[in-house]
Amino acid sequence: MLIKNGYSVVVIAPVDEYIIYKEAYPMVKHFGVRTLDRDGMNPVKDLFLILELWRRYKRLSLI
Repeated sequence: MLIKNGYSVVVIAPVDEYIIYKEAYPMVKHFGVRTLDRDGMNPVKDLFLILELWRRYKRLSLI
């Protein structure tokens, strides 16, 4: 829906076996996240995730 309306779609997510949209929607830009931990209970790792996301958003000029 967004692509049909002329928007560009960017996905920031870990690269794993669940990425199935890449074949169906090759125009979607994907940026992998390395520090995402779904069982995250470590505040230091969470801080690194926030920094990584901030850098990705800054590179995409979203902040």
